[in-house]
Amino acid sequence: MTKLKFTFLTLVLCFLSFGQTKNYSEKEILETQRITTAKIIVGLQNDEIESILQYIDKSNNNIKTELNNSISEIKKLINHTTLSDVVVFDEGYHIFRCRYSDKTRARFQIDIYFHTKNPNSKVVKVKIKADQTLKKEYLERINSREIPPASPKSNRK
Repeated sequence: MTKLKFTFLTLVLCFLSFGQTKNYSEKEILETQRITTAKIIVGLQNDEIESILQYIDKSNNNIKTELNNSISEIKKLINHTTLSDVVVFDEGYHIFRCRYSDKTRARFQIDIYFHTKNPNSKVVKVKIKADQTLKKEYLERINSREIPPASPKSNRK
C-alpha cells in the first residue's frame, strides 16, 4: 500500500511540475522582443534578409517586401544618421519604432509589431515611413498653430 501511495504521489508531483506553463512578465516579454528587434535591425543594416526571416510571421507576405525595401534606405542613411528606438504600446501589439535621424529630424522610420502576450512572438506587421513622409509630418508640426494643452495641475501643497 505504501508503494502505491509513493507512486501516486510521484506521478502527481511530476505532472504538476512539468505541466506548468511559464507566465512571463511584461518586462521579460519586452526584453526578448527588444533583442529580436535589434537582430532584425542589424540584419537589415548588413543586407542579410535571410537571417531575419526566422523572426517573421510566415502568414504575412508583405513583411518580407517591406524589409527588402528598407535595406536600400538604411544603406543610404546609416553613415550620417543615428538610430533610436522606442516601444509604443497599442491594443494587442508592442510596436518597436526604430528611427534613423540626423541633426534636424527623422529621415527613416520602421515600426516592428509583436503580439503583447508572447515573448517569442514573430513579427506580425511592419510599417515604414520614408524621408518624404517624415518631412511632411515634421513641417506640419512646425507650422502648426495649435497650442499644446496645459500640463495638469498638481494637488500637492
